[in-house]
Amino acid sequence: MEKISDREIWELISGSPVDGVVNEIAYFNENLKNQEVSFVLKDRNEEAVEKVYNVFRNFICAGERLKDGRLKFTVSYESFFYRKIHMALMVLSDLIEDVEPEKTGEIIRKRIKNKEKSDI
Repeated sequence: MEKISDREIWELISGSPVDGVVNEIAYFNENLKNQEVSFVLKDRNEEAVEKVYNVFRNFICAGERLKDGRLKFTVSYESFFYRKIHMALMVLSDLIEDVEPEKTGEIIRKRIKNKEKSDI
């Protein structure tokens, strides 16, 4: 490693493909690991917004106001954090609706249902 310059290292991990071989780190980060989940708050209130930002404080979480006045949040994360994201969505389940992608929303609903069954 001492014989390879910093510039060469960065080219290997984040540059353009070399001889048709995709640079591994750039490929995984750009094509496999990045995920997003979006949801809408049921009610617009300061406490709910603070809770969303607190629960997702370790992730990129951006909010936007929709045309109808509701607040939508989008969280970006690396896919191996999906369990933490699912737990956070479960914590917020009484405050949120319209989880996208729909597949994630369905998983969260099933997890909540299973948890309710096990609590009986």
